[in-house]
Formats: sequence, structure tokens, C-alpha cells
Amino acid sequence: MDDKKKSSSSKPRRDDEKTDSAFLRQNDRSISILDDRDFSALRSVLDSKMKELSRNGIGLKTKKADVISADQETYMWSNNILGTDTPKKLCDTLLYCIGLNFALRAGQEHRNLRVGTNSQISLKISPTDGRKYLEYTEDVSKTNCGGLEHRKIQSKVVRAYQNTDCPERCIINMYQKYMSLRPNEGKCQAFYLRSKKYPTSDEWYDDCPIGVHQLQKTVSDLCKGAQFSGNFTNHSLRATAATRLYAADIRCHHGPARSGQPAVSLPKTVKEPKGPSPKK
Repeated sequence: MDDKKKSSSSKPRRDDEKTDSAFLRQNDRSISILDDRDFSALRSVLDSKMKELSRNGIGLKTKKADVISADQETYMWSNNILGTDTPKKLCDTLLYCIGLNFALRAGQEHRNLRVGTNSQISLKISPTDGRKYLEYTEDVSKTNCGGLEHRKIQSKVVRAYQNTDCPERCIINMYQKYMSLRPNEGKCQAFYLRSKKYPTSDEWYDDCPIGVHQLQKTVSDLCKGAQFSGNFTNHSLRATAATRLYAADIRCHHGPARSGQPAVSLPKTVKEPKGPSPKK
């Protein structure tokens, strides 16, 4: 019992540190564990521990989310892993397309999405050519918590236009279908809803939100279903969006706005537009 307790207490409390930092950041507390003089002793202990771990080869490699290649995406569409014919598949595919087009992070930003008058996503029509498009307006994110320190940060606004060449993969069509199959008199404002156990022709979803932990596993589950080898997470969609913009040489104007990052940091986060090939 003592050994077990000792073992658990010796592990770095990285999750707790992340939680504390996030709490301080979201509540606009100007406290920095890495900079403030009051935490110099803590930093000294942390520095020694990090050096010890580095000497043992621990923590030297950063595990990053892999980029999803265009071939892999086509493979998932061709093999019916992505699609709109079942409630769960429609919801998962819409999450995939929203994360890719709007460069959302992990699962929390998906969980924060709402419907109704205060929704971050709205369906609009272009006055120039009449094309429909979805407009995403960011309210709160990792780099914009909405407090005093971030009051001058301009919110990210991104548009995804109708795909007339391939309507079965069009995010507009998916969005409209999904919204039409939500409960008619539902009160839940969360964007992603749980699938009904017994869906009907006009209602596929319960008036109950999907939890953040389930949303976080969506891309991982899709890629496992396709038998891709690599580290694929919801963050892969954001990395893929940045990589494709960078490869298309439009990062200077559109890359930072879509990803929500300053232009100087974007090239450091993108990867070569390659990825593990699907297993056959």
C-alpha cells in the first residue's frame, strides 16, 4: 500500500498543472508560475526534476497529432467510414468537416458549439453569386478567453462555402440535414446531440448533448476504423487545415485567421502534407 502510494505521488502532476494554469488564465489572474518571484523555489525543484528526466531519456519527444492526408480522407469517404446515412455517422462526419474547415482544437471547442440565436455557426448566402456558406465566429478559445487581457483580440471568423462539385461531401448539405433531424421542440442548445436508440424518419437525435470526452475520441475512432497507423486525434483536423493552407501558399492571408494563430507561429505547427497510408 505504501509503495503504491509512493509511486503515485512521485508522478509529475502535469494534468493538475494544466488545470491550474487554465483556471488562472480563464479568470484573468495575473499569476505566472514560470515568471513570478514567489514561485522561484518551485521552479528550481521543477527544473531539477526535468533535467533528471531528460538524462534518463524521458520527455524528450513531443507527441504531436498526425496530419490526415487527402488520400486518407478519400479512403474514408470511399469505404463508408465518413458519410451521412446513419445518425452517428452523420454526426461524426459533420464534426470532422467542421473541425477541418474551421480549424477547431481537440474536443472542448466542439463541445462549446451552440445552436439557436447565439450560435457560433450560421448559414448564410453570398450576395455576389448566391452560394450558401457556413460562417463560424469564434467566441472563446485557448488563445482568446474573452477576459480583460483578450478584449482587443479580434475573434476568428471563417467561412466554408457550398461544394457543388461533390454535393455528398458538402458541409452545407450535412449541416442542413443534421439540423433538420434534431428534435423539433428540443431545449438543449449544445450542437452535438446523442443519437436516438430508435430513430425515426424525421428525428434522429435525442435532446441530450454528447459529452466532451466522447467528442474528443471522434477522429481517433474514425481513423482506427480505417486502420490508419499513427497518432490521430481531433487536433489532427486543425493540423491538417493549417498544413493544407500552407501547402496551397495562402497562409499569409488566410492561414492565421482560420487557425487562430499569429502568422509567425503558423509555419512551426504545420507539417508536410503527407501521412501514413491506409492498411489494405
